[in-house]
Amino acid sequence: MPGFTFRLATVADMRGSFRRLAGSDRPMYAPETWQKLPELVEELLVTKRIRIFALEETGPEGRLRMLGGSSFVDLTLFKEALAMKGASLVNAIFTMVAQGRQPFLAPKQIAKANAKAALITLDLFGTPDIDLTASGPISMDDGQLFRAIGQTYAACHSGYHTREISELLISGGNRERARNLTD
Repeated sequence: MPGFTFRLATVADMRGSFRRLAGSDRPMYAPETWQKLPELVEELLVTKRIRIFALEETGPEGRLRMLGGSSFVDLTLFKEALAMKGASLVNAIFTMVAQGRQPFLAPKQIAKANAKAALITLDLFGTPDIDLTASGPISMDDGQLFRAIGQTYAACHSGYHTREISELLISGGNRERARNLTD
């Protein structure tokens, strides 16, 4: 049974694995946004406006099993993205980035919002590399992977005063509920 370790992802991780590991998120993006996404994510990663974590197996191969992202967004632009008709939240946010706007907070902005307990967290990607077509119960190795994902998420968000906003909540027709969370 493999062990797991997590670390901040690098630009090289993104270039080598992004489409494979984030591919299940494709339906949430318009084709033009999806096409630009690797470049946009890379830029945001370099400018430290988002953090992407690499979860990989320990051992000689060190197989990358998941890239999971997290970010903190500007409340005003977040509300604007919620109001956009027909777009998933992440598509609306990344469209803003493609237009040269900055919905993702910079590190100093994060510190200020955290001190006020006013952070809005937006999760990005995070689909593990598992065989979802296999029949039968989940394997012990995949169970360990899910446990490691939970521990990674908790460790990476420890110390932040956030309100969690889930893309599933918002794309499921519950935009009004999401708006209420930000008021």
